[in-house]
Amino acid sequence: MIDFGFDKLALIGAVALIVIGPEKLPKVARTVGHMLGKAQRYVADVKAEVNRSIELDELKKMKTEFEDAARNVEETVSSGLKDANAAVSSEWSSIGASVEGSAPPHEPWTPPPPQYKHPKKRWRLKRGAMPQWYKQRQGIRAKAQSGAARVARSAAAFPICGLEKHFFEKYTPEQTAQTFAEIGIDLELTVRPDGHIKPANAADEMPLMAAALKKHQRRILIVASSFIRPDEPHIESTLRAAKQLGIPYYRHRGFRYRVGTPLKEQIASFRSQAREFAAMNKSIGIQALYQNHAGAEHAGAAIWDLDQILDDIDPKLFGVALDARHLMVEQGRAWPTAVRLIAPRVGSLFVKSFRWERDKTVEVPLRDGIVTEAVVNAIAGDRPALPLCVHVEYAKLQPVPFAERAGIVGMFREDATLLRKWLGIA
Repeated sequence: MIDFGFDKLALIGAVALIVIGPEKLPKVARTVGHMLGKAQRYVADVKAEVNRSIELDELKKMKTEFEDAARNVEETVSSGLKDANAAVSSEWSSIGASVEGSAPPHEPWTPPPPQYKHPKKRWRLKRGAMPQWYKQRQGIRAKAQSGAARVARSAAAFPICGLEKHFFEKYTPEQTAQTFAEIGIDLELTVRPDGHIKPANAADEMPLMAAALKKHQRRILIVASSFIRPDEPHIESTLRAAKQLGIPYYRHRGFRYRVGTPLKEQIASFRSQAREFAAMNKSIGIQALYQNHAGAEHAGAAIWDLDQILDDIDPKLFGVALDARHLMVEQGRAWPTAVRLIAPRVGSLFVKSFRWERDKTVEVPLRDGIVTEAVVNAIAGDRPALPLCVHVEYAKLQPVPFAERAGIVGMFREDATLLRKWLGIA
């Protein structure tokens, strides 16, 4: 390698200063320095590559030696196993030859073919099914019924009525009876200040209505009352008249929340009033029904609050008229949970339907709405004695002249027919 001393470097610098000149000398010096640096890095890379090649050759050599050693061990073990197997085979042959004359011939054992077993993984059905313990506690049918059994029970199963509100409240008792005979269902009679019969006249006028309906093989199944508090005028006389006529149910008008008062305080007040209703119902022998409504002002719309209001009250004295339409509006996809919570208190099912248009509800016939067969059967399918009530709210809500009743009668009849079909009693 060329060796440059200080004196030689000084000579080269002086010559370069004279030849190149002082202006260009710094630039030339930087260029020379860069070139020398690149040359040094190149030499270092070449050295590193040579060292890696040497190390790789050594590793390959070690790998070859290791594989040879492993192959020798494998051959030694394999040879030993072959010798041992030959020895065992020889001994076994000699033993077989000695017992061949005395032992009967036999065929080699063949295992039986495996049998197919259904995995029985019906987890989707099991997750959505009502638990057996709940059916036993509530007295709900646990086994599916055949078609013949359903037909046999259809005559007495699921008594159905219709709410006359808006349409038929101006009719005479005979006209009302004729109308509901044409529909083919019983009557939910409005006993309200603005209803078919005023509470003050209930004791006198309800027997006339009941007699007219009886002539057409119909009856008053539910009284839709205006009563909210247990101390209202005419409440006891109305309920006793209903009891004497064999009317089993009356509908409570429903509590409403007041703005500015704590909810727990209001729920406690509603519970106290409900207990008074229950005590009165027990003395008379009639059952009250509380209908859930949609809207933040209605107590019971959320379902959980209705369960608290009726917390320690016997459902046979004060139950729930579960309105499927309002249930679906307020609960949405969580409706099965709400049904599970309130199911022990349900004393009736009110049926009507709707559909969503953006954030607005539009009332529609039962066949076109969100209240489906699955919803109805989840609530009433296993309770054949549960009274049902059809509400028609997709027509214009106004009085219908008796001579023009055919359209509304057809709407009630269509919804009632579909409801019977869903429940297997058509």
